[in-house]
Formats: sequence, C-alpha cells, structure tokens
Amino acid sequence: MSKVEMEFRLPKLGEKIEFAQVVKVHVRVGDVVRKDQTVAELETDKAVVELPSPTTGTIKAIHIKEGGKIKIGAPVLTLDPKGGEKGSAAVIGEAEKPSVARRLTLPPSQRRSPELLPDFSRWGGIERKPMSPLRLKTAQAMTTAWSVIPHVTQFDDADITLLVELQKKKGKPSMTAILVKAASGVLKQFPQFNASVDLKKEEIILKKYCHIGVAVDTERGLLVPVLRDADKKNIMSIARELDEMATRAREKKLKLEEMEGASFTVTNLGGIGGGHFTPIIHHPEVAILGVGRSAQKPVLIDGKWEPRRILPLSISYDHRAIDGADASRFLRRLAGLLEKPEGLEWETK
Repeated sequence: MSKVEMEFRLPKLGEKIEFAQVVKVHVRVGDVVRKDQTVAELETDKAVVELPSPTTGTIKAIHIKEGGKIKIGAPVLTLDPKGGEKGSAAVIGEAEKPSVARRLTLPPSQRRSPELLPDFSRWGGIERKPMSPLRLKTAQAMTTAWSVIPHVTQFDDADITLLVELQKKKGKPSMTAILVKAASGVLKQFPQFNASVDLKKEEIILKKYCHIGVAVDTERGLLVPVLRDADKKNIMSIARELDEMATRAREKKLKLEEMEGASFTVTNLGGIGGGHFTPIIHHPEVAILGVGRSAQKPVLIDGKWEPRRILPLSISYDHRAIDGADASRFLRRLAGLLEKPEGLEWETK
C-alpha cells in the first residue's frame, strides 16, 4: 500500500453485530468518490445499511464482493485521498480485532450440537440455499427464545362488531394500530407483561416505558420495528407511524436503533389468514400478542343467534414471570377494550 493510500475497514454497525453480507457494491476501481458517498450496501441481521466513504479520494482496490460476507474490522476499500499528506499512511474505521462468529447465547448446558441430517440426495434432487443474515439471526433468536423461556400460550376471542363499525367512521386506521393502543393500556394494568426476567440477580425487571415491537412481513423475512411510547399516543398517530415504519422496513431503510428496546411485541397475521396460533416470545421480553384473522360467526345473545365479527387472540408468556390466571385476565381485559371501542383514544381531544 502506498504511503498516501488509506485502508478503509468496516466499522462497528451495532451492538453484537460481528459480520454483514454485501448486498451491492456501488463503486469500481478507479472511481473518484466524495466523502459520505455510499460505496456499498450491507445487510446485517437486522437491517440493510448504506456504507459511506470516509473521505474524498480515488478507489485503488476493492476488498469485498457482492454476495460475500465481511467481518467487523476487515478491509473494505483502499483509497488514495485527494490532498492527502505525503509520507503518511492511515487506516480508517479501525475496529477491535473481530472475534470468531459467536455461538447462540445459551447457557453451556443448553447449547445444542448441529443436528445431524441424512443425505437427502439419496432420494432425489435437492438444492442448498444459504441463509441470509436476517434469516440466520431469526433462526438463532428463535432457538434461544424457545430454549431459554418456558412458553405457555393462552387463547381468547374478542367480539369486534362495534369496533369494525367505529373503525370505518374514523377513516379505517389499521387493526394493528388499534391493537397496539389497546395493548398499551392493558400493560399499565398488568405491568408483569411489560418486563424481563433476570435470573442471575433473581429479579423481575419492570419497565416504566411502553415500547411496542410490531412484526412486519418483508420479502427478506420478519422485521420488528419498535413504536416508542405507545401509551402516550392516540390511535390515528400510531396508525400513521406504523404505516411509515412498515414502508421503510420493506424498502430496507430502517435503522438498527429503530428495532431495539421493545418491551412487548404484537404480531398480526389477520391480513394473511389463520386463527389462533402460538407466537414465540422475543427474548428478553416476557410476552407477545398474536392476532389472527377475524371471521363472521353466530353468537347466542339473549337466546337469539346473531352474526358477529370475532377476532382470535393469542398471548404467549414467560411462565417464570407470569401465571396462567393473569394471562387469562390480560386477554379478557384486552378483549373488553376491543368490544367497547368508544373508550379507546382515537384522536387528540
């Protein structure tokens, strides 16, 4: 490397992120780039990140390729900076020496050896497809959550006939926005659902904030942006914010910090289909609300069958922090709010 050339190494991209996959390289050797110009797009286990050039200069070498992986601290580009001081060499974005790809964050007694699989090609053609960083992170997170948390799931139904009518009158804010607002109110009454378990200190950590993660289905997999202070916002503002977050999630524009810090999660599969299901808790949270597709069903009211719109609700909870009776009460209270929607805060008064 010439004494006036600079080696740009991959800086830290977020907490506990050790590598990224190269989605696209925007430059070629010989290109002149300006400071902060995007030179590559990288996909971490949480988001797609645009990597800016640290300085203005000419690209002398490219050390990454599309589809490949790069560790934190590894070289990205070699640059010949314009106006660089002669006789000086530099390394940009130097980070601590990257560690080997980390294992699942499980206690030693619970770490699993890779599952031994048969040779499937013995019975016919197969194709191997590498996991994307997002899919790999999801697989690791789900394994950790299922192994560490003693899951229990409670089911209930809500009669949302009146809610659907009021929803239309209010301009049809999304059902997810209504659920987020309703859940934020119930979390205040049942703070053990807005918590984490610290077994090392033998404590339950009760959170004074209400940041709700909302699962978004994207072509790359499931992303969970976090809506901050849901309890302090009305349904219409929550709806607008969720729409904006979902759009940015699908356009790969979410920032890492926008997917951190949730204290409770809502996953709504109503737009796809299905009824009750068992969602897996996002560790280190202690509960997750799952919502299925509503359906018209006959309900016996005062001795007479009437068609009503019924919404299936599921809540998976950490049995170390929450008992079944409280989970039943939580869902009943949530269903009650949905069945009498005039009590919800739709707009600023």
